[in-house]
Amino acid sequence: KMGFKEDIETILESTNSERQTVLFSATMPRQIISISKKYMNTPEVVSVIQDEETNKDIAQYYYNVQEKNKVEAIGRLLEVYAPDLTLIFCNTKRKVDDVTRELIKKGYNADKIHGDLQQTSRLDVLNKFHSGVLDILVATDVAARGLDIKNVGVVINHDVPEKADYYVHRIGRTGRIGNKGYSFTLVSKREYSRIATIMNFTKADIKKRNVPTPEKVIQVKQEKQIEEIQSIIDTENSDLYFDIAYELLNNNEPELVVRALLNKLDKKDSSKQVEGDINEDFKRSRSDSRGKSGSSKGNKNQVRFHINLGSGVGLSPKGLVELISQKTGLQGRDIDDVFIKRGFSYFSTSDRNIDKVMKGMRNFRYAEKRASIQIAKDR
Repeated sequence: KMGFKEDIETILESTNSERQTVLFSATMPRQIISISKKYMNTPEVVSVIQDEETNKDIAQYYYNVQEKNKVEAIGRLLEVYAPDLTLIFCNTKRKVDDVTRELIKKGYNADKIHGDLQQTSRLDVLNKFHSGVLDILVATDVAARGLDIKNVGVVINHDVPEKADYYVHRIGRTGRIGNKGYSFTLVSKREYSRIATIMNFTKADIKKRNVPTPEKVIQVKQEKQIEEIQSIIDTENSDLYFDIAYELLNNNEPELVVRALLNKLDKKDSSKQVEGDINEDFKRSRSDSRGKSGSSKGNKNQVRFHINLGSGVGLSPKGLVELISQKTGLQGRDIDDVFIKRGFSYFSTSDRNIDKVMKGMRNFRYAEKRASIQIAKDR
């Protein structure tokens, strides 16, 4: 996707025919498997992602919020947890631009990286983030691969990643080298099924939490301000400011001086204010159930199918729906209850589509594997 395929092939075609080749890839989509088949001689496949568990030093939480309230949720979480460095992931470049703009409106010291930026600009932003000049970096998944970003206290998934293994790469930017870290995933109603897929894939205990209310945010913020100011009083030499302090206190009530200074220190928020509780209660629908086989309850005309292709050959739920549509002529709305495992997948459709599915989804190869389709057995 980043345009390196041609470069890889140019290099491999120029190497000696007698050689040993080792290919490393964070994921194994169809294009990568195709390269390995073309340029490697009966390669051994070593997979580490299947049994990989997410870092035990990362506390993982998810929050149900409407899409329009996600930036507000991020602001409230940042105020409560107050991390030194925060990495925020979005699924698209446009969303990265939007989220960065809204955070800056809220007064946060934030910047962005994604594939449309020049390499020099990306490196400049990363160096500022490394050195603490920036507090918040908003990024697409390009920042989750191959970059060693130290001291990230919190990773926030503004969008639930479309692939479960992306989640592992994202949150792996925190909790590094024995440090503790936090991972917060914001889940809208249309993304609700993905969080179950991620939990099943990672075997991680991702706890549901509520976004703090404005009252809670104010309480925590004030407690931290008191603690920080008291620490300055107790430990730092402030003699340089004696004259200005004396003049201010001589001409004003002490409470008014303190209130004015706190107001000056506070972030200037020019964003649209969101009041009240923004947590949502998304009821799990039938299509969100994990591993359900057999006919769907509540719809006697649905038939469930089992196919021997899964994430191991690079399929995502979206990719499987596209493959089914391509082979059978069905529309995406005709395909329900998609469930992906490494070596196989399930999906459901109306019983009137049985012939289309059985004919269209057999006798073809996908990523060098011959497809096998059958009606799923009831458990």
